[in-house]
Amino acid sequence: MKEKDKLKIKIPSNEKQMNQSISTKSTEIVSTMELKSNNSNINTYNNYITNTEYSSDSFQIENNGKEEKKKEKSKKKIKKNFFQKIISYKKLKKGNLTLYYFNHKKIPQIIIGPDYKSFIFGFSFFIIYYIVIFTLTFKHTNFFFELIGLFFTIIQLLFYILSFLLNPGIQLKKPKEDDEYIPTCIYCGVIKKLNIKQKHCFSCNICILGYDHHCVWIGKCVGKGNKIYFRLFLFFCLFNFFYMIILISLTYQMNPN
Repeated sequence: MKEKDKLKIKIPSNEKQMNQSISTKSTEIVSTMELKSNNSNINTYNNYITNTEYSSDSFQIENNGKEEKKKEKSKKKIKKNFFQKIISYKKLKKGNLTLYYFNHKKIPQIIIGPDYKSFIFGFSFFIIYYIVIFTLTFKHTNFFFELIGLFFTIIQLLFYILSFLLNPGIQLKKPKEDDEYIPTCIYCGVIKKLNIKQKHCFSCNICILGYDHHCVWIGKCVGKGNKIYFRLFLFFCLFNFFYMIILISLTYQMNPN
C-alpha cells in the first residue's frame, strides 16, 4: 500500500512538471513567434518605406520628365508657328512650271520655269565675266570707277534673279460648271481675259497674262509680272557692257604694256 501511495503521489508531481514544461515551451514558442512576427513586420515596414520613397522619387522624376517634354513641345510649336508665318510655303506643279505659294496666299509668288538650267549657266557666266574684268582693271584704274562698276553689276544680277523667280502672270482661273459662255483656252482650259493680252506658252504649258515671249535665259516666259524686271536687266546689261569697255580702255591708256 505504501508503494501505491508513493506512485499516486509521484504521478501528480510528474503531471505538474509536464504542465510546467509545456507551459514554458508554449511561452518560448509564443515569444519566438512574436519575435518572428515583429521582425517580419519590421521588414515589411522597411520595404514599404523604401518602396514608397522609390515610388515618390520615380513619380517626381516622371513628372519632371513630362514637364520638360511639354516645355520642349511648346517651344517647338512656337518655333514652328513663328517660321510658318515667315517661311510657310506650298509647292505645286502646274504645266511645266513649279509654283511656290508663301504665307497661304492664293497667287504663287515664286515660279521656276522648265529651262532653269539655262539661268544657272547665264548667272555663272556673268559672275565669271565680271570677276575677270575687275581683277584685270583693279590695279590700273581709279578705285571709284571700280566701285561704280561693282554697284551696277550687283543691280544687274539682282534684276536677273527677280525676272527668274517672280510670277510672270500665269492664269489659273477656270470657269465654273454653270459658266458655259465664258471664253476658255483650248489647251489648258483656263479663262481667257479679253481686256489684256493672254497667250498659251507651249514651253511652259500654261497661259500667261501680258505675254511677251518665252526667254530661255530666265527659264520661263516674260509676262505681266516680270516684264519690268526683265527690261531693267537688259538695260543694265547694255550699260555694264559699255562701262566695262570704258574701264578696259582706261587701263590700256594708263598701262599700254
